[in-house]
Amino acid sequence: VSQSRYSFGIRSLPFSGFVQDITRRKKAELAERESRKRLDAIINTIPDVLITYTSTGEYLDLITSTPNSRIFKDTDVKGKHISDYFSNEISDLFMRNIKACLEQNAMQTIVFDFEKEGKIRCFENRFSPIDYDRVLSVVRDITELVTTEHRLRFQLKLQQVLVH
Repeated sequence: VSQSRYSFGIRSLPFSGFVQDITRRKKAELAERESRKRLDAIINTIPDVLITYTSTGEYLDLITSTPNSRIFKDTDVKGKHISDYFSNEISDLFMRNIKACLEQNAMQTIVFDFEKEGKIRCFENRFSPIDYDRVLSVVRDITELVTTEHRLRFQLKLQQVLVH
């Protein structure tokens, strides 16, 4: 606490105040801003959809830089359940892998088909544990990769037939 008396003209005015070093706080705020910039750059670079789920299959968050890469159009998924968007079969597959991810504290990967815009699309979903009750899901549309792989297998079989 600092107390001083200054004279302004004829009268003097007493005042008191506090001096506090905020260097650490300012450095922490700057570091947080820089961290957020890096995170935004990462999110804007990857084509995947990032989703956070609870252990019960409830959506907490959905983040993507490219809206057309989402499986469904809904952007406000918080509080909704996996079964609100997927069939029982796919919902069960997700729930088994979320449970295994949390129990084993290890990433789980699944591949599933889903009809999007009237076409069957193929997706890879990686579940990674965040803590005891939440998982991060990274979803990638792998339809083009799977289609290319099928074409190559077909061409290989055709070549084998022609050689025989």
